[in-house]
Amino acid sequence: MGEKTPPPTRIKNTVSVNTTAAATVQVEQVFDHHNSRSLRLNAMLDAVRVIAHKMRSPFGSINIFAQLLERELAGKGSTLLQKIISEINRADDILADLLQNMKISTSAQEEVELHILMKRVIEDFHSATLGKRIELKLKLNALDCLIEGDKTLLEQLLLHLLLNALQAVKTDGILTIETRNVLKRDKKMFEMTIKDNGCGIEAEELGKVFDPFFTSQVPDIGLGLTRCHFIVDSHRGALKMESKLSEGTQVTIFFPVKEQ
Repeated sequence: MGEKTPPPTRIKNTVSVNTTAAATVQVEQVFDHHNSRSLRLNAMLDAVRVIAHKMRSPFGSINIFAQLLERELAGKGSTLLQKIISEINRADDILADLLQNMKISTSAQEEVELHILMKRVIEDFHSATLGKRIELKLKLNALDCLIEGDKTLLEQLLLHLLLNALQAVKTDGILTIETRNVLKRDKKMFEMTIKDNGCGIEAEELGKVFDPFFTSQVPDIGLGLTRCHFIVDSHRGALKMESKLSEGTQVTIFFPVKEQ
């Protein structure tokens, strides 16, 4: 007999009364830490941009010379030259992708109802959970969910964090998404946490996860969480990650609620 197909992802949706936390100091500490990280990452990415731009120029020259050499040889050694040209083009594509990933444009600002956006992204996320027994718990406690933002970027942010959490859990996993409203001084914030019961992250690596090119995924160039940081940053928010090895990871995001 073949293996039994795992049951579909289960969703538990809990809505409770809004609880505005009194932990204003803690929220401000998250923003302070996020802003410090932004300064460090911006300095790193400025250097990367300069290097990437400078590298594209010689790659372009080598590509042209390789094509000219291929014509001169009239077919002799053309297979090797085609491989050289192909690898140069691949390197140039990597640099172009790198530069594109570092661009965060929020020109498409509009009112975004985050609970609606979250449910839409979760529907798309379901296809990624096939083959795993994943219980997805929704605890939508926030009453004020309207922010100013870019829907496309916010969808990218949430989907990337969900996929990261999915990669961390085993076949039987629990992903919990919870929202609430909290205060940052007298400013109301929308708080969202994404928690998994996966493998967790070692303490010495936790401080590096937002750094460019830091990744444990072999095919990845390691800009996913860097991009997540700057998407949150571009929406005047803050992001923090907590993790314990063999216990799981929790990502917390804060966005300022749109004033009515």
